[in-house]
Amino acid sequence: MGITIKTKENIILKNTVKNACNCKPNNKLLLCCCLLLPFSAVSPAFADESCIAWTDDFKNKPNLIVGKVEINAADVFDLNNPKESKTIHRVANNLHVSTKPVVIRRQLLFKEGEIFQPRKLSESERIVRSNRYIQDADIMPSELCGNRVNIQVNTTDKWTLSPGVSFSQSGGNSKTGFEIQEHNLLGSGKGLVVGYKSDEERDETFLSYTNSLFLGTRQKLYASVQDNSDGKGHEVDLSLPFFELDSRKAWGLSTSSLSEETSLYDKGDVSSKVSVKKSEHSAYWGWSDGLESDDTDTDDSAKNEVTRYKVGWKYTESDYKDYYSLTESYPWFEYEHDSESYTTRTNFKSMGEVEDITLGTNYTLGVGLLREEFGSTDNQLNLNASFEKGYEFENSLAFINMEANSYIGSGELEGDSLNLQAEWYLFDEHGSDIYLSGTFKYQSNLQPDEQLLLGGDTGLRAYPKGYESGDKSLVFTAEKRYHFDWYPLHLAKFGAAVFADVGSAWGDGKDLDVLADVGVGLRMIPTRSSITKAIHIDLAFPLNGDSDVDDVQLSVNTENSF
Repeated sequence: MGITIKTKENIILKNTVKNACNCKPNNKLLLCCCLLLPFSAVSPAFADESCIAWTDDFKNKPNLIVGKVEINAADVFDLNNPKESKTIHRVANNLHVSTKPVVIRRQLLFKEGEIFQPRKLSESERIVRSNRYIQDADIMPSELCGNRVNIQVNTTDKWTLSPGVSFSQSGGNSKTGFEIQEHNLLGSGKGLVVGYKSDEERDETFLSYTNSLFLGTRQKLYASVQDNSDGKGHEVDLSLPFFELDSRKAWGLSTSSLSEETSLYDKGDVSSKVSVKKSEHSAYWGWSDGLESDDTDTDDSAKNEVTRYKVGWKYTESDYKDYYSLTESYPWFEYEHDSESYTTRTNFKSMGEVEDITLGTNYTLGVGLLREEFGSTDNQLNLNASFEKGYEFENSLAFINMEANSYIGSGELEGDSLNLQAEWYLFDEHGSDIYLSGTFKYQSNLQPDEQLLLGGDTGLRAYPKGYESGDKSLVFTAEKRYHFDWYPLHLAKFGAAVFADVGSAWGDGKDLDVLADVGVGLRMIPTRSSITKAIHIDLAFPLNGDSDVDDVQLSVNTENSF
């Protein structure tokens, strides 16, 4: 029997097996070696294929397809790092259930055998990293085997089980609570939250469940119930979102109901309460032609744009006890345009992790037709729009956001609302940054339970909650931010801020009265926990206002960013 494939590899294989089979009869390997000999004549295609390390020079090579996709889900702490090998790290890793590879695989935008598109690797990386149970994700080609590109997917988990007692104080009001949160139940990516909290508004007991890969698909399911001291509520939302830029369809179904008492404020004190019961039901269908780029095989994301359309029906009932009831029932249409442009930074809104920052021009335009024959209380034309854009400069980032909504017709809904916000971040390589923001709000059709408020929890940190109200508000914030290198046990990052706030709420019978404050604060951001909120401890000092305003305001609360 001879070997007919004359390649270097097979000649070596032939000689190795032949020599082994010519060994002495009492050699224990004799039988297995001789049995293996016939299989040494492997297929030429396999024998000739060799793998070489990937370089970016290969990405424009024609006819590339996705080869083997290897997923490595790392634990919360790297025990090979001396700073993460203490007993607390080992115990945490042992107790933590790692994310299942199938959960990561279902979020990837590519599969073995498909055409290789570098852009889909970077978009998949952003999708995986957006999960609150993922600390970081790195997706890259590892090697080229013929025309097959093998891909390495590396992820790092966060600690996702978070039981605890919470306390916060802001604007002169305190909140307490207890809850258990699990954002990656048994490594499945599902979330479960149960808890209790109490503040000046109400006592609330709640339970919620989240599944972003419902039934192993891209569908998302969210369900929640709450039992409060002033009412009850529930919400169920099932949807297939536009999960990637090139998605061609989307749909959603949702229903919710909530009854509660809403406090109205005057100079920081509760002046009255409004009993409200609201229910909302909606359905929509969306479609798109996908990416408008002529070259989807490039990772030059600045060229990629997408247009989407949605049609739906919305039905809302609002019962304002002692005032009136409103019903909105209408079909609607929405046009959406997005452009793909991203950058990444650390120490942006969080600390100690890579953050994906949207810079593209994204806007929506919508219209809804409310008619009495559809069940609406009044005949109205609803127009709405949104716009957001990011700008990247050498050492800074700037953002503009706008939302507008208008009801044209007659009745309680008639009126307009507008939200405008501008932000600017100036970064320093030594960890000392500057943040500036300005926010303007206007709403002429405030309902009985609505107010535009400024106070300790809405931009003026030295003043009580709801200190000023009106139908217009404007607030400016300036912060000097410091990011410290101190990283105890690699559990949390620390920082500080010096800040100043200036603003006012006016209109709806209230005069313009500009208020200002200055202050200092500490920041602590857990880096290995799926609870990504930043803990703020601020001391704020009012510069003006009535004599009943305290000389100093201490606030301890959690925020979505630094």
